[in-house]
Parts: sequence; C-alpha cells; structure tokens
Amino acid sequence: MDTDLTLTLFRFFVNYTECDKSLAVGVAAEFMKNRDVDVVIGPPCPQCQWSEVYNAIRLICAVSAAEIVAHLSTFYKKTMLGWGFLTDSMYDNLGQFPYTTKVVPNSLA
Repeated sequence: MDTDLTLTLFRFFVNYTECDKSLAVGVAAEFMKNRDVDVVIGPPCPQCQWSEVYNAIRLICAVSAAEIVAHLSTFYKKTMLGWGFLTDSMYDNLGQFPYTTKVVPNSLA
C-alpha cells in the first residue's frame, strides 16, 4: 500500500550539546515535553569519555547523556534514535527502553 506524503510536514530542531549531560537532558526534556516532538535523534555520547582530571588524561565512566535521554524517552513515550557510539547492549532491553532504538549494532553482536 502506497502512502501519500505530499501534505506531510517535517520540522527539524537541532541543538548541539557537546555531550554535556546537563545540556543534553535539558534539551531532550524541552523537545519531548514542550515542543512535543515525535523523535529525538541522539545524543551520540558514549558512556565512557576521556577527561582531564588533575592535569592527567583519564577515562571517566559514568551514566551517559544517552542513557538519561533514553530514560526520558520512556517517561514521555517518545522515540529516541541513538546513533554514534551507542553500542552498549543495555539499549536493547525493551523492558527498560521500549522507545529507544539504535543504528549501530550492540556490543554483543
């Protein structure tokens, strides 16, 4: 069955959060709650990031911006399309993240 999309309006809102958790969560909440978007693409932030701590470069692992936004997508029932470095298999848990999907295979693939 063909679908006629001639009267369909697509609007894109873009905001670069630079993998800052506070910004990513704030923007995601704004998009999901106030702008009532259908899909959020990103953030592409990995769980572990290199960071300079006390003049030394270290790998810091904590809850990622993507994981927090995935929880928001479940709360607001909005699809989150994860891309980039989201390879963690936790995003495949449909019980925990029923509205999250990825474009990259998980770490178990």
